[in-house]
Amino acid sequence: NRTRRFPSSKVQPPTEGVSRLERVARGTRYNNRYSYVCTPYVETLGHSFGAAAAVNERGLVLSGTVTAYVTAKMRELDPYVHTEKSVGEKNLTAMVAGDCATAREAIAYCGRKIAECGYDSSDIYIFADTNETWMLEALTGHEWAALKVPDDKIAVFGNEFMIREYDLNDKENVIYYPGLLSL
Repeated sequence: NRTRRFPSSKVQPPTEGVSRLERVARGTRYNNRYSYVCTPYVETLGHSFGAAAAVNERGLVLSGTVTAYVTAKMRELDPYVHTEKSVGEKNLTAMVAGDCATAREAIAYCGRKIAECGYDSSDIYIFADTNETWMLEALTGHEWAALKVPDDKIAVFGNEFMIREYDLNDKENVIYYPGLLSL
C-alpha cells in the first residue's frame, strides 16, 4: 500500500470555518461554489495549502499542479515573482474555480493575473468545460502560452512543457503573453 496518511493536526483548512473539500469563493466575480482536492503535506515543502484540482458549479474542471522546468537563461530573462501578490500553483487553481465559468475565460483570467501579479514558478494547467479544453503553460515570471486541445486529441502531462509550435495567427486556438517571443 503506497497511500500515505498524515495526522489530521497537520491538515488545516484554507479558511476558518470552511470545509477543506468545498468552498465558496468570496468577493469574486461569480462567487462560484467549487470542490477541490489538495495535497496536505505541501506545507512542509514551503508551499501554502492550495487546491490541486477543482470543479465548480458552472461545470469548469481544472488541474494545476504539474510542475515543469525552463532553462536558467529563461529564468534570468524573466525571473519568477515571489511576493504576497504573486500567483502560482499555490493559489491560481482556487482563484480560477471561484472566478471563471468557461475554459476560455480561465485562460484570459490567468493571463491577466500573471501579467498583474507575476508568477512564482513554471507549471502546466488544464481547463475544461462542456465545449472545449485548454492547456496553459506558465513558463516564467510573466511568460505564458495556451493552446486549445483539439476535440479528437487528449493531453497527458509528464512534468514537461509540451507546446512546441504555435500558429500565432490562429487566434481561436492559441492565446499567449504578448511578449512571449521576445525571450
